[in-house]
Amino acid sequence: MRVMIKFAIPIYAGNEKNRTGKLQKVFQQLAEDLEPEAGYFFPEGGERAGFFVVDMRESSQVAEIAERFFYGMNARVEMTPVMNADDVGCEPGHGGRRCAFAALHSYHGYRRGSPGLATTCSRTSRIKRV
Repeated sequence: MRVMIKFAIPIYAGNEKNRTGKLQKVFQQLAEDLEPEAGYFFPEGGERAGFFVVDMRESSQVAEIAERFFYGMNARVEMTPVMNADDVGCEPGHGGRRCAFAALHSYHGYRRGSPGLATTCSRTSRIKRV
C-alpha cells in the first residue's frame, strides 16, 4: 500500500540535530531503508517539515517507521494512504474501468446533469450517470 508519511520537527530539536549533523544522517538512513518514491521538505508552522511517499508492505511497519521519526528527531508524524494516477485509473483510455474519482463524486453527492450514481468516468472531467 502506498502511504504518505508527513512529519514536522520541532524547531529546537531540529536545530540541535542539524548542528550535530544527526539530521542529515537520520534522513540518509530513512531514505536508504524506506526507498521513497518521492520526498519533499518545506517549512510548516515555523518548523522543519516534509513528507515521503513509500510502499508499505505490512501494517506492522507503521510503528517501526513512526519510531524512527519520534526517536531520531522528536517529530510529529501522520501517515495517510494515497494513490497515484495509475491507481486511480482515470487516465485517458482506461478502458471503462471504474474510476476512483467517479466513486468519490457519487459518495459525496456530486451532481452534474441528471441525478444518479456515477459509475465510470471518461478522462476525469465527465461523469457518466446511470
